[in-house]
Amino acid sequence: MRAQPQWEDIYARCLRQNSLSGQEDKLQTLSRELLRWNKTHNLTGYRAWPQVAVGLILDALMLAPYCSGSSCLDIGSGAGFPGLILALARPSMRVTLLEGRRKRVSFQRHIIRLLALDNVISVWGRAGEGTDPLQGQKYDAVTCKALGSLALSLNLCRAYIQKNGVILLPRGIQDEKEILALKENKPADMAVAAYYYTLPDFGGQRILVEGKILPGPPL
Repeated sequence: MRAQPQWEDIYARCLRQNSLSGQEDKLQTLSRELLRWNKTHNLTGYRAWPQVAVGLILDALMLAPYCSGSSCLDIGSGAGFPGLILALARPSMRVTLLEGRRKRVSFQRHIIRLLALDNVISVWGRAGEGTDPLQGQKYDAVTCKALGSLALSLNLCRAYIQKNGVILLPRGIQDEKEILALKENKPADMAVAAYYYTLPDFGGQRILVEGKILPGPPL
């Protein structure tokens, strides 16, 4: 029986599929800086390179095939995932990271400078609040990884989505019931799909929820 590929093999193959093999140095630098800052600022729960590679980089790359258009907003971006990885995978796409905690914004801006990511900006603020610095702006793709319930994430994202844009919500398998309920009772103007994927080793099974605003009736 053929042994299951190790996470390193899957990671390398995923980089090739997303034309990121030539960006490994940047990914290593990003991971190294994340782990270094993490010792002081607690940016993420991941404490070792394999965890970052699987839980942050590979997980972010699962969104890449569905992320199209010229602009992307990552709401509640934390340490910059998945937005930073999508920016590396889609260099022609303008990526905006929206984060409400200053230490995380400082880390994002440090990485943007260090990796010379001209297609990324980091914005300090919170989605949906009165002082939202991006209020009224629209994007071709909007993602939100870990901001409360699925319904909350969906409502936050749809305020920023362009017509014909896409909302991408990566979720854990523990949210499956909520996802199935959403598909049964989705907003009337939205199409919702769910794609299951499995991250290697400790990553486990995940679900990517895709939401698209349906075109309205002709005027």
